Amino acid sequence: MSQRGAVLREEDKTEATLVHGCVSRVWLTASLENGALHFQSGADSPMVRGLVALLADLYSGFPPQEIIATEA
Repeated sequence: MSQRGAVLREEDKTEATLVHGCVSRVWLTASLENGALHFQSGADSPMVRGLVALLADLYSGFPPQEIIATEA
C-alpha cells in the first residue's frame, strides 16, 4: 500500500508527470489501490514541494468520488 502523500521518486519525474502551468516544475502521479487514490509529488522549489506534499497528503487515501465531492 502507498504512503499518504509519498515523495515522488526521481525516475518518475518525467514529462508525462509534469504539471504544466506552474512557475516551478511540479510532478504529480496517482495510483488507485483498493478503491482509494494515492498521490506522489515532487517539485524543484522547496516551498512549492511542501505545499504540493500537503495537498497530496490531504487527498491521498480517499476514493475518487469523495475527493471530487470535497469543497476545496
